[in-house]
Amino acid sequence: MHREQLGVFVLTRTAKTYTFFIIYIVLNITSSLLLFNIFYIYNMDPMVYNILAQLVLFVPVVLIGVKMSGERFKSALSLNKTSITDVLLAVGLAIAIGPLTSLLSMIMLMFYPNNVPASLGVAYESPLLLSILAICVIPAVFEELIFRGIIFTGFKNVKLSKACVMGGLIFAIAHFDAQQILYTFIIGVLFCYIVYRTKSIIPGMVTHFMVNFTSLMSSRIEFAQTAETAAEEIPLDLAISQLMGPYLLLTLFSLPIIYYIVSLMGRKYGRGKPLFNLRQPEEYEFKVEDESVLDYAPQAPYEEKLLKWQFILIILLYIPTLIFY
Repeated sequence: MHREQLGVFVLTRTAKTYTFFIIYIVLNITSSLLLFNIFYIYNMDPMVYNILAQLVLFVPVVLIGVKMSGERFKSALSLNKTSITDVLLAVGLAIAIGPLTSLLSMIMLMFYPNNVPASLGVAYESPLLLSILAICVIPAVFEELIFRGIIFTGFKNVKLSKACVMGGLIFAIAHFDAQQILYTFIIGVLFCYIVYRTKSIIPGMVTHFMVNFTSLMSSRIEFAQTAETAAEEIPLDLAISQLMGPYLLLTLFSLPIIYYIVSLMGRKYGRGKPLFNLRQPEEYEFKVEDESVLDYAPQAPYEEKLLKWQFILIILLYIPTLIFY
């Protein structure tokens, strides 16, 4: 007899995932408020505070997510071994997506201010090792554990394309930064798909680290040059107009490269080219008798719906960011 027949309320896998993300938002806000005063009382280095704040948030969140999933640690997080080939491809992917993320950032810069350079400017005043740990290592490890591990894995009972889009949307919302919403969404979708192909979050961690590391080192070089020379400030709209064309061309050039790199990933698991080849061979087709954990290819009667009250609540929490940012 099913638990529903016994009158026990059971959350679907998708509803659990949304609920987990709401818990993440609450803990994020709470931990920020609690730690904010510590930064000023102890006159702490900004990067040390950043490291502390991330660990205080991320470690409990990961443990809560694993517990809510009801699965083993490695399974809940997609923390599986990966091939050296996929790791090297992940490094190449980080380079290839640079023009695309920069272009999307510039587009949103026409509507919302970009706070990332200011954050990186603060990092310039801190020791390099602390900056790498705070900006590159911890976000790459824990954000992949949370968003491509717990959350994307939580959408296994949804079709792959929908799961990737929802995973990207939640990743974008989690930043609560309207200026970053486009490129974090695209990165989120792409990284979810990489997890599907490689069955591991490790390639995503590598790409994530490389993207953040490149931004950090570029900013340090830029700030060092600015400190030595009194460069004339260029108006924002003029700077965007000058850079938009070159970055558009670079993006058009990089898109086939991104496509090809991703198509090579996951061949170890038979998930090579072509992309999004979701049709199951006849010998692998199966029939499910009830709701179970499906590999992003559920049969119609068992696909979970994405539109739930928890998702509506998440959107309502994010809307003020767009209005008052």
